[in-house]
Amino acid sequence: MTYLDSFGLEVTGDRQILMNYVGSFRFILDIVSLFNLPNLMIAGAPKNTLVLLNILGLLKLSRYFRAESLIIQSRLKTDAKAQATACFYFVLLLIYLHMMGCLFFFFCLKTYEESTTRLGIL
Repeated sequence: MTYLDSFGLEVTGDRQILMNYVGSFRFILDIVSLFNLPNLMIAGAPKNTLVLLNILGLLKLSRYFRAESLIIQSRLKTDAKAQATACFYFVLLLIYLHMMGCLFFFFCLKTYEESTTRLGIL
């Protein structure tokens, strides 16, 4: 993907684009979010550490939010841009619902683990 240099000129050279990306903070976020760190850890690691490392997976959302700026900057026709924006927000809604479901599951699991009156069927 091209970018604008400090003089406002569009840079299209592959090597220059690569060096710009590798030297950016986005690259670090992308690398950290790609690793499945909890599975790479030793099985005896504290549970809080594993939860924290799972939360780092949320950094993948930073890549998704870049799509919004790409839609805005695109040279699509107005109706195609509106459709792309609607799809973007629909997927964002799905991500939100998934996160709320995960939080609900997490809190239910914690309540179950700390409960003294567990039901045998659970």
